[in-house]
Amino acid sequence: MSPSETLRAAATKIRETAALQPPWPWRVTEDQVIANDGIEIADVFALSGQQTRNTAGWITMWHPGVALLVADLLDEAADDMATGDGSLTDAHLEHLYQADLALARAINGGSE
Repeated sequence: MSPSETLRAAATKIRETAALQPPWPWRVTEDQVIANDGIEIADVFALSGQQTRNTAGWITMWHPGVALLVADLLDEAADDMATGDGSLTDAHLEHLYQADLALARAINGGSE
């Protein structure tokens, strides 16, 4: 899989997964993450104290709206990444593209 294909695969995976999630924004209660329509997203009661709030806050921060923005960034990087021959442009962009690829690979669950 080319770098551009890797980025696009991750963007597609994000969009498909986000489409299956309850509406956002999400909010935190004492031990739950709740969707905008009242559906429970996650129950973090098994954690304790500040860890409960931290974990619930983390889940809430990464709601589908954020995921869709990340998907857009990955698609933009795929669009900009390759020149006519598929090579990266300059050193600065290469650094950015490597970060984009690392994110895409993490989302895709592997090194491709």
